[in-house]
Formats: sequence, C-alpha cells, structure tokens
Amino acid sequence: MGPAPRVGVCAAGPPGTVEGLPGEGWGMDERAGSELVITTEHDDGTLVLVVCGDLDAYSAPLLDDRAQQFGRHTGTNVVLDLSGASFVDSSGLRALLSAHQQLDALGKTLVLRDPSDALVRLLEIAGLRGHFTVAP
Repeated sequence: MGPAPRVGVCAAGPPGTVEGLPGEGWGMDERAGSELVITTEHDDGTLVLVVCGDLDAYSAPLLDDRAQQFGRHTGTNVVLDLSGASFVDSSGLRALLSAHQQLDALGKTLVLRDPSDALVRLLEIAGLRGHFTVAP
C-alpha cells in the first residue's frame, strides 16, 4: 500500500468503491491490487472527481471507464482533484491524457487540481505539462 494521501479528502468508502454521476452506479473495481477510490462532487456546475489512492496499471482503466461518461456532464469544466493521489505511474499518466483528449473533443476542459510535485514533474518530463490546466 502506498503512502497516506497528502490531504484529508479521501475519507469516503473502502478502496475500490466508486461513486458516479447523478443516477449512475459506478460499482466496485474488481481488479486485483487496485487501491483507487473515485468520488464525485458538484461545485457550481463543475463536475469534480476526487481521486484517492494509486493511479497505476491496475486502476487506470477505472478512470478510463469513468471518462467515457464525461459527455453527460453539462458544464464546461471537469476537475480532477488529485490531492489524494498517492502514486501515479505511466499508465495513470496515459489515463489523464486520454481523459483530457476526450473532454477537449467535447469542447470541455480538464483541470488537474492539486497534483503532487512528482506528478507535475512527470508531466514536464513527458512534455505534457502544456496540455493540462493545473490549479492549486
């Protein structure tokens, strides 16, 4: 298990539980080894996905699955709150890029809120920092 989340935003449910868009049951992630919780919040018409745990090869497909539903959101921004993401590997980075591309195709913006310094550095090294809107 990775280090504890940096901020206390990850109090909802056991690892693997996921809540979805209103009226959507996102179920459990049954992939072995996955330690990811994604919950949703709404803030003035903005969809906020709070990511808690490891965004890695096991759990990145879970974010991919959720990104398929972004088109149902009527707002222009989707915020991915990464303050509780304890680890992001290249698979997680690919899932973030895929979510960004899907939203961009819909004329929407993906905002990465409070990513770790390590994730920002990974974005820079991969030459992807300019593709994302990053908010503190």
